[in-house]
Amino acid sequence: MFVRSLILAVMLWLLTAVGVGAQSLSFDFDSAVLSGHRGDTVTFSATLINTSGADLYLNGYDFTPLASGLTLDDTKFFTNPPYPMTDATPWHGELFDIKIDPTLKPGDYLGTFTIKGGATNTADAVLAFQNFQVTVVPVPGALMTALLGGLPGAGLLLRRRRR
Repeated sequence: MFVRSLILAVMLWLLTAVGVGAQSLSFDFDSAVLSGHRGDTVTFSATLINTSGADLYLNGYDFTPLASGLTLDDTKFFTNPPYPMTDATPWHGELFDIKIDPTLKPGDYLGTFTIKGGATNTADAVLAFQNFQVTVVPVPGALMTALLGGLPGAGLLLRRRRR
């Protein structure tokens, strides 16, 4: 977990060092932390506002992977926001999905979503980025079921030892 946090910190430093401070796109998640169970899909929604003074093309993105068991589905990024975004017009909606693999261990997984584009439909500049987190939670009652399911067997073992 420390190594992952260190990598994210270095990446954020590099992004800010190359002039991301002069962003032309305001980008805010509704919630930057979402939770789900193994096998679920969580959807990140956001508000985007073009602050460039002209039309802005959202041509792509970069995604810092959270873990090998989490998969980004970018369909909503390419179909939901307007293309191009007109100046000062806010857009709010679903931006992307993260699919949680059924075998992924519970825990917190960090990532970064960077929107790229610019004044043309071929521009590839960094427009804005946000960090986010997916928390994989254990299935409710799974631990209790395992514990309670083992009680009859434990009782039989104790009964056999007493004889």
